[in-house]
Amino acid sequence: MKKILMMLPILALSLQFFSCSTDYDGAKPANQVPVINIYDTSDITSSKKTKIQWYGNDSDGMKIKYYYTVTTDTTLTVDNVKTSLPLDGTDLDGNPYWSETENTYAYISMPFGPYHSEVVFLDTATYTDPAITDTITFKAVYSKFFVFGVDENEDNTLMQSKIFKRTNKIPKYPMVYSQKLGLNGFDKYWMTVGSDSAQMVLEEPTTFWKNFDFKWMGEDPDGADVDLEFRWELWERQRLSGVDNYITLVASSNGWSINNLSVSFDDKIYNHNKQGKYAFMVYVRDDAFEESEHHATINFEVFAPQFDKGILLIDDTDPTMYPPPTTNYLIMGNPDASLVTAFYEELLQYAGYQPDSLVAGTPDSLKGYVVKKFQKGTEFVGWDYIWDDDDDNPATPEVIVDSTAVYRGVYDPSIRDLTRYKLVVIASDDRSNIRGVDFAGEPPYTGYNQYLSQYLDVKGNVFILGNSVLMGKIYASPDQLPIHQYKEPYRYVFDTYAISGQGVSASTEDFFNKYFGIYSMTFPEQKTYYVENAPNPALVPTDYKYSENYDFVGATVYEHISAEEGLLPLKIDSARVNGAWFDRPRSTMLYRLALKDNGTVFTGVPTFEAYKGEVVYKYQSLYDLPKDATNDSLVVDGDMTHWLYWKDAVTGEKGPILRRSGSVATRFVAEGDNFRTAFFGLPTYFLDNSDDQVSEMFKAMIEWFNINNDGGAK
Repeated sequence: MKKILMMLPILALSLQFFSCSTDYDGAKPANQVPVINIYDTSDITSSKKTKIQWYGNDSDGMKIKYYYTVTTDTTLTVDNVKTSLPLDGTDLDGNPYWSETENTYAYISMPFGPYHSEVVFLDTATYTDPAITDTITFKAVYSKFFVFGVDENEDNTLMQSKIFKRTNKIPKYPMVYSQKLGLNGFDKYWMTVGSDSAQMVLEEPTTFWKNFDFKWMGEDPDGADVDLEFRWELWERQRLSGVDNYITLVASSNGWSINNLSVSFDDKIYNHNKQGKYAFMVYVRDDAFEESEHHATINFEVFAPQFDKGILLIDDTDPTMYPPPTTNYLIMGNPDASLVTAFYEELLQYAGYQPDSLVAGTPDSLKGYVVKKFQKGTEFVGWDYIWDDDDDNPATPEVIVDSTAVYRGVYDPSIRDLTRYKLVVIASDDRSNIRGVDFAGEPPYTGYNQYLSQYLDVKGNVFILGNSVLMGKIYASPDQLPIHQYKEPYRYVFDTYAISGQGVSASTEDFFNKYFGIYSMTFPEQKTYYVENAPNPALVPTDYKYSENYDFVGATVYEHISAEEGLLPLKIDSARVNGAWFDRPRSTMLYRLALKDNGTVFTGVPTFEAYKGEVVYKYQSLYDLPKDATNDSLVVDGDMTHWLYWKDAVTGEKGPILRRSGSVATRFVAEGDNFRTAFFGLPTYFLDNSDDQVSEMFKAMIEWFNINNDGGAK
């Protein structure tokens, strides 16, 4: 009975539910057509990233997807656009006419040329800018945007359309950079690297040599959101009658690309033409496919090391420094430059070499030599313009108000000259480097270190001889060893982190440290001062006692050097030294500059420490000569004797002559025998060669450089 009562409410509920459903007729509710409207946005755009928004709604709450397209045929309407541009059709590039999205917006790149049609409508206006007296054409392109929606029941909204006008400003020319060529093309689209600055080219990069690098960027006046596209070309060129002629397209990019922003070359140039002129060009266009008015062009010249000649000797003796007897004594002590040239030619011929003109083009071309003087010059690079707004009107562009010619410093022999030779010899036997090899360089000169470093980096060889190739201090007479005063010797460390003396640049330090292994150099005392028959003791210089310092007498070979090499002991040639000095009368006294009849005073020979390579010769002073058997204050040098002490004739004060020692010649073989260098701080011209001592030394060193082989390798 209890169970029956519990079932009654359930039965009543069931009857009520089914009773309420009896009015349903089985038909779907009618679908509501979705609607769409384009927001009222600006109809003028200059940007690729134009955002077009629309409003879409389906009152049934169904999801809508949208289809949109753009065409430059603005005569199409919402009624015929699908006929001209089928929904499932594709353009000539195989891309669909219509794009699909579930968003209610799209970023559209409005075309600036015929798009999805062969028809294009332009709006143009031409005006003249008085500031630059040039005619400018303003252009705009019309295009039409269509969009419609489709809900989940495949019901379409009405088609909506809107006409846009795309304006465009052409992009600025590409800005090109090259670290190797030292170019920054921020404000120039045409740059030429001078012929003297031609760059070496190798088949592939090495530890020392880096390939040609180019990087670029662009700027679009329409805004930073425009994606620019670039392409590049490398041409071999020829300059005839002031006009560049492009001969051969050597390499190029694979079309246009927004990611194409750098390139490097080595083998393309090397294998095409090792000696030639090239033009690297970069082109830019914007998203409207309009190119800049000017493409960027970099003209440069390349050459490959040839090493097809034997020896280049740079005669660093200043021809203006040799004076007649009446000339001011401040420039005495220098050899006759013509005699020095003849002397080195004799050494070269003794070593088995002939003038290059006799062997050029023959199998013996490496047995030739050329003697040249070091020279500095300039070459025109271009104009440095000064721009200004001449009328203070911000609407008009700036104009050129002034210009300055720009020149670069150039050297002879050039780097191209150096790389023709297997060995470069620099001889510096005067008492000055005023016109000598410019190792450091000051603007507009880069320093000859740069050329010599590049030459050694590609397996060149350098032999430097002479006591005045470097100047350690700035004296009263700049860059010249003085002859009328005394300067104490001092040690100079070739290390940019060390406290150094005055007068040697950091680039010079690095060069001699890296390529010659020199750690320090002791620049010697400087003097050649002697007064005789002075009428007044007050006129006698306080340092006259140092006139007795004729310490340097020659150089001896270190014990570790094999006698088989032919390196012989060397001694000073007193007659040659004294022949470069002249007695100069002055009122009642006489400056006796040819100081000794039985000896010589020769100063200016540096000694140095080498931390790599090997030392070859050591300094020989009076103290290294035999003592006289009868007096230990005397030394014997052949038939001559010299005192080891000075004595003041008035006060009786006396003391020892300054004594020096150390290495005066060193040589170095780089790892892998990539290059060889030698530095002989000896006054070669002033050494005694009566028994061919100097000739044998020079010949032995030329043989040590081992230059008569193939391809530049040791």
